[in-house]
Amino acid sequence: MVAFFAFISSIFVIWRGVFAIPGKRWILKISLSLLVIIAAFKFQILHFFGGPMYFAPVLPRWLLLAGAVLFSIHFIFFFLLLFSEAIKLLLRLLAGVLKRKVPAGLKNAAKWLNPALAVLAVVFAVIGIYCGTAFPEVKKVTFEIEDLPFRADGMRIVFLTDLHIDRMRDPEWLPLVVAKVNSLEPDLILLGGDLMDGRLENLYSRMLPLRNLKAKNGVYGVPGNHEYYSGYDEWMEFLNKECNIKMLVNSNCSPGGGITLMGIADYAGKKFRRPTPNFRAAFNGVGASDKVILLSHRPDLAREAEKLDVMLQISGHTHGGMLWGLDKIVARLNGGFVSGKYTRGNTQIYVSNGTGIWGGFPVRLSAPAEITLITLERD
Repeated sequence: MVAFFAFISSIFVIWRGVFAIPGKRWILKISLSLLVIIAAFKFQILHFFGGPMYFAPVLPRWLLLAGAVLFSIHFIFFFLLLFSEAIKLLLRLLAGVLKRKVPAGLKNAAKWLNPALAVLAVVFAVIGIYCGTAFPEVKKVTFEIEDLPFRADGMRIVFLTDLHIDRMRDPEWLPLVVAKVNSLEPDLILLGGDLMDGRLENLYSRMLPLRNLKAKNGVYGVPGNHEYYSGYDEWMEFLNKECNIKMLVNSNCSPGGGITLMGIADYAGKKFRRPTPNFRAAFNGVGASDKVILLSHRPDLAREAEKLDVMLQISGHTHGGMLWGLDKIVARLNGGFVSGKYTRGNTQIYVSNGTGIWGGFPVRLSAPAEITLITLERD
């Protein structure tokens, strides 16, 4: 799929963007075409030089950042160009139907359209990467829950998800996130998966700050799809034993306050012959009157949570959609969920924008990163 997009997008950008430049200017056109190909095939090129992990090459930080910038510009320019070509085609069809010529002013303006879109793509990519890699905000969310146990009234839960720690991320970022979380004095800390991108041996020291997370009732987590990509067994052992994070995989526990906490595995486990979502196992020992918080990396599992009368589901995975327009596509791919609060039956759902960002496309323009502070209140 990634290679297919690289091929299609590079052909289109070269055809409708580069070779649309007026005049012969062959040196310029060939140079720009090569740059487009490099940007479009960024993942394949970095993978060739950076080792066995496709989305987590072991390369210098500056090179990974440069690749991310180039690909982001290409990605945004491709969709801007596609939209502009669709509009131009519509205007031609309209002129044909009305049997009128396209105004000369529009034709002249069209000559400057592609350069303007290219500049816009650069601006959006630079601003988007700046926002995407910025330190996350603390977002406060309150859930009023009927018949919440009195002991849980006022419980403060910090939710971190989609950290995506990799070699492009500043090593000082995670310690600062941990310090900020601890300053909130949470009763419970939950981690929603996709914590890293890369093998344990390459990210060991960068991930160690997670062991400094402190909460009255403990730190718990679930795996996301990127845990499976990065070496599931090694990372689960590291998180459990060295970071003192209890990873819940189709299991449940009682962290205090009369609450049952349940964690579900990720669909990606099927490809790697590792655990996949199993609600029957996760509900083992849970009573009909228990107040359940479901921790699931993917929000679309809410369709199962609704059937099982889960009190609250907390998820990530979507990154909030990242861009205007892209959020609609992300929502469709995730059962209609993309960012914020939802309700399905008796189940309340929260989908975080994510605390970090994936280094492959580290752009945010409409969904700022967040450290989510959830407060439970008795209704």
